[in-house]
Amino acid sequence: MRTSAPKRECVVRVLQERRVLSLEQMMQHCHCGRMTVLKALRHAGYYSSYNANAAFYTLAHIPDFDEHGLWCCQGKRFSVHRTLTETLVQQVHRAAAGYAPSELEALLGVPCRHLLSQLAKQGRVGRQREGRHYVYLSLAPERQARQRQERFGPHEGTPEPARAWVPPGVDARSVIRTLALAIVDPEATPRRLAARLRAQGIAMTAGRVRQVFSHYELGEKKGS
Repeated sequence: MRTSAPKRECVVRVLQERRVLSLEQMMQHCHCGRMTVLKALRHAGYYSSYNANAAFYTLAHIPDFDEHGLWCCQGKRFSVHRTLTETLVQQVHRAAAGYAPSELEALLGVPCRHLLSQLAKQGRVGRQREGRHYVYLSLAPERQARQRQERFGPHEGTPEPARAWVPPGVDARSVIRTLALAIVDPEATPRRLAARLRAQGIAMTAGRVRQVFSHYELGEKKGS
């Protein structure tokens, strides 16, 4: 124990001087093993990089984190949330308008599309399509509603009233037969279509035929 203490002090001292080092660099500089370095880091407090395979370390008091909780030194990136996974979750939750993957990659300086997709499938973040891509959103309902409004506008997230599958008062069989006849005879008037339907045992009036076309926004049927 007495011989390892100076080496642990060496680890802290060299990391204090260099600010960011890998485990191997500390081992080489202080002529000690892996466990000695790890014990020194745990005792002093540290952050590991979220890029470069988490292979670089800094002492806990060194980073000057920005408003996003991020700090970069010598190309090595650190987060107040420590891991890339937790950093993504927190960034998405705190964002005013959610984040597109390209926006997060620009902010964090690392690829993260695949990990974002995994987090959404695991239920750790929400997401919504925006064109051909996703926007990632907080899972907190009120926070997500504000994010949707900020990104998509005040009416986003308010669903339109669901349209009934068939017009009120008309059964599905009658609708199908009406549309089938209209395809065969596109020039037929509502009255003629209704007469043909009645001949097939389907009780339809010209008014009901017009209702079917109006419901499916197929254009107004001309004639009586």
